[in-house]
Amino acid sequence: MELLLTFIETTSQPLFEDYLQRIVGFLETMGVTAYTDERLGIYLDGKKISGSAQCIHKNRVMYHCTLLFSANLDVLHTVLKGKSDELESIPGLKNIRAVPSVPSEVVNLNCFLDVSVNIKRFIHLLFHYFLIEDEKNSIYHFSRKDLAAIELLKVEKYANEDWIHHRVTLKKI
Repeated sequence: MELLLTFIETTSQPLFEDYLQRIVGFLETMGVTAYTDERLGIYLDGKKISGSAQCIHKNRVMYHCTLLFSANLDVLHTVLKGKSDELESIPGLKNIRAVPSVPSEVVNLNCFLDVSVNIKRFIHLLFHYFLIEDEKNSIYHFSRKDLAAIELLKVEKYANEDWIHHRVTLKKI
């Protein structure tokens, strides 16, 4: 199992390392000493537990990362290679277009935690940590209007085959 974390904010000066350090700070509260690299990955004992992706659009910033908690590492290695013949052997995957990842030795985070910390407890502690980290953080509950707008966006854009398979024309920079 992987956890996916996304930080979204409005800023003219994105500091992706800050998001990364916030996650490392949480891990320290769990008794796990992690470190980062220039590619914004998080490591334990020389093995990667997190990768990230970033996006800036106008003044909106998104920092997204994974935390390998108890992932099936064999499947992960196959998917990250991006070779379609190997991907066909994984149940539940079809029509996937994967870009090969930069190879790194990976490990699951749960190997470094007390056995009493299951995924549910970990998520609870992580959520609580980010709520109390900054007094501006709060829980937002989607209204019915919000949920209807999200569903419409899903249907009209994100469930569209062109969006899913990146068939849009990209301009060369």
